[in-house]
Amino acid sequence: MRRGLLVVLLSLALITMGLSACSSKGTTVEVKAPEVSFTSAYAIVGSTSVVPIQTQFNVTNPSNVLVMLDSLEFSLKIEDLNVGNLQIPCNYGIAAGDQISVSGVVLVSFSPMVQNFMFGQGLSQGNATMKALPYWKKVGGSLPSDSLKPVWDPIDPKATWTASGTAYIEGDGQRLSTNFSQTLAK
Repeated sequence: MRRGLLVVLLSLALITMGLSACSSKGTTVEVKAPEVSFTSAYAIVGSTSVVPIQTQFNVTNPSNVLVMLDSLEFSLKIEDLNVGNLQIPCNYGIAAGDQISVSGVVLVSFSPMVQNFMFGQGLSQGNATMKALPYWKKVGGSLPSDSLKPVWDPIDPKATWTASGTAYIEGDGQRLSTNFSQTLAK
């Protein structure tokens, strides 16, 4: 009887040691915050009132496991003026070490831009319009009025875009985020 009990205990000890040896050989799961790069911003079509700006980001998973990109949210600036905010709900899987491209459209309107200068800086409508014109041309807007052509024509349409925001992921029961702020010259 004792010998049988000893054999059972010894067998259990060997099985336990064998299982722990197997588990220690496994890869450690390490979920890391995603890497985000702002790759483009451009006007899809210009008009006198609203310009849709197509934005694109690359999101890289530096982890050694599959992660889900939950959302990407950002503010978009042209030069020093915030022209919009966007939250892109994603729910995209990104394989270990892989990268995906995420895009979204920010709608930029001329009237709110003028109002921002009127109410934010206390400018008259005429002065606010003149202050908004360079930004409007840089986002890809069209000349809002022929009477503004002498002011409009010399404006350089080249722009600097900045996207600042946060990307959220989930992987292996963990939720992580990363902040980013990147600038593109057009």
